[in-house]
Amino acid sequence: MNTRKLILIVIVLLVVGFGVVYLTKNYETSIRPNFSQAKMDEVKNRNEALFNELMTNFDKYKEQIKENPENIGAWTELGVIADTFGDDALAEHAYSKVIELDPSVFLVRHNLAVLYIRQNKFAEAEAQYKAILNNNPADIQTHESLARLYASGKIGSIEDAKRILDAGIKQTNDPGLTDLRARLERGETL
Repeated sequence: MNTRKLILIVIVLLVVGFGVVYLTKNYETSIRPNFSQAKMDEVKNRNEALFNELMTNFDKYKEQIKENPENIGAWTELGVIADTFGDDALAEHAYSKVIELDPSVFLVRHNLAVLYIRQNKFAEAEAQYKAILNNNPADIQTHESLARLYASGKIGSIEDAKRILDAGIKQTNDPGLTDLRARLERGETL
């Protein structure tokens, strides 16, 4: 083997090695939990078996992600556990990772929208709900959730809520959406 090929091989191995080190460090910092002790205590006091299962599963999902960073199921479950234990930053990171890998996963988008509402990030929540409806215009829960967000006055208006309910009724003919629309007409809150 000539010297030039040997030097090229060494350079490639160094680049790959540094890439692995970078990815490992990036992985370690992206999945370092910051669980709320109060939330952990709340779950543990309600159901200790569930608490123990969530903690065990959290470690399992972290390992699965380490083995396959594109594991949508592991990222989803990691996000749900982080959300349950009050780690909004990790939950948002995990949910966003799932959406990056598969933008059509509407249940994760819904979880992210709810997280954004808790954080008073109403425009971001609205964007997630609209993305769900773009992929799944007949999703009843999303029509209701977006209408409730609009009716709350945090973003949008009662008229926006009526429009989204009308669109949902047209898509699904759902009696629950029809009832919500009638309540708005009567001036009731949702």
